[in-house]
Amino acid sequence: YTPRDIGAHTIKASLAGMPIKGSPFHVRTFDPSQIRITRVKQGIVGVPCKFSVDASEAGDGTLEISVSHNGQNIPNSALIVGKNRYECSFIGQQEGTYKVAVTYNDVYVQGSPFNVNIVDVGGIRLTGNNWNLVACNKKAGFSLASPH
Repeated sequence: YTPRDIGAHTIKASLAGMPIKGSPFHVRTFDPSQIRITRVKQGIVGVPCKFSVDASEAGDGTLEISVSHNGQNIPNSALIVGKNRYECSFIGQQEGTYKVAVTYNDVYVQGSPFNVNIVDVGGIRLTGNNWNLVACNKKAGFSLASPH
């Protein structure tokens, strides 16, 4: 049996013209390929890293998000913003690569898991011209210096 449409279905099963015990069966189908994730590639240490998941065209289901860094699970949240639409976030407390996995009814969503690079901008310094007085309509040069 291969369902082709999202929604409620009734399956009548028989063998040699005799109904199978429990038939008809009632099932609900979903299509994880209809789920869209707005992925982020980079975030900042200590700042919520946000992305959205739109499962509104996928049928009924349960969304699960997991985030990990160096083998440790990272707390995350998924707020409902509409029917099967979610705003998700997590806060990376350390610089590095975080793995984000999204499943719908225990099936990985296309493009998941994906990585998010979290950077520490605390040590970045701006250097350049006198920043107390900068002329309008004239280029002002500056440089960014990172301790990394």
